[in-house]
Amino acid sequence: MCNWCLTSLNCVRELCVLMRRLVCRFLFIVLSAGLLWPLFSTAQDQSAPQERTARPQSKKELKRQEKRLSKELGSSDEIWLKEVVPYIITEEERLAFLRLSTEEAREQFIEEF
Repeated sequence: MCNWCLTSLNCVRELCVLMRRLVCRFLFIVLSAGLLWPLFSTAQDQSAPQERTARPQSKKELKRQEKRLSKELGSSDEIWLKEVVPYIITEEERLAFLRLSTEEAREQFIEEF
């Protein structure tokens, strides 16, 4: 073999060694990040205040709650709720109205509605 070929062969071998090292380092970084990612995300989740979301109520529970809240209404509010707006008010709006504790808040709700 000629001198140039030996030099080229050595360069190729060195390149292969360097590429293996580079690939190994890259894989090490990627795998380390993949293994450590859950630790960082759970630490972040724990530090953030957790919001409690209420589980969705069943239809039976909603009816029971609506009956209990409607007993607390005045007659004019009950008439408004059952005769004036029953077809245009959503269930969420109805429950929000029923949850209002003062007459002033109910009057304001009716005005805005």
